[in-house]
Amino acid sequence: GGSYDRSLKNTNKLLTMDESVTGIKTGTTSAAGACLVSSMERDGRGVIAVVLHSADRYGDSLRLLNYGIDAFRNVCLIAKGELLGYFNAGGGEAMLPAVAACALTVTLPKEAADVQTEYAWRTLGSLEAVAPGELLGTLTLRRGGELLGRVNLLAGAGYQPPRLQRLAAAARDALKRILPFGGE
Repeated sequence: GGSYDRSLKNTNKLLTMDESVTGIKTGTTSAAGACLVSSMERDGRGVIAVVLHSADRYGDSLRLLNYGIDAFRNVCLIAKGELLGYFNAGGGEAMLPAVAACALTVTLPKEAADVQTEYAWRTLGSLEAVAPGELLGTLTLRRGGELLGRVNLLAGAGYQPPRLQRLAAAARDALKRILPFGGE
């Protein structure tokens, strides 16, 4: 805001070592020694490295950043709205499509092993209706026992119990209210 010139000097030599490096901050203290917090963006991925008490903070940081970019990949395991299974509604043959409530993208080593899935479905009464978009359960994803993420499963369609089934249940309920011993 003043009428004078200012000069800034950047001491982060890493910025000139690789065109993918985007920053961040150098620092030195007697307790932590030469430090560097650095970042890199390449091929649509960004990584951050932190180096403390390093004799070669720029070289160490560049090796860490390249390792983070080269050895890992972002994987979209689930897309929002993707069909992930079917839910048995009403205990009969009605099968509702179960779709992902959101997307799930994780960072995995490039040579990652298979992902294991585990479904947990809600309990639904035989006369219970289901609206489209209603929560049906969850899908948990793991890799080698490590939790990668969990996604809610939503009803991709609605379900209404058959009319005859609903009428019979209503009649049973009415009899229970007017007959002694619960209409047995």
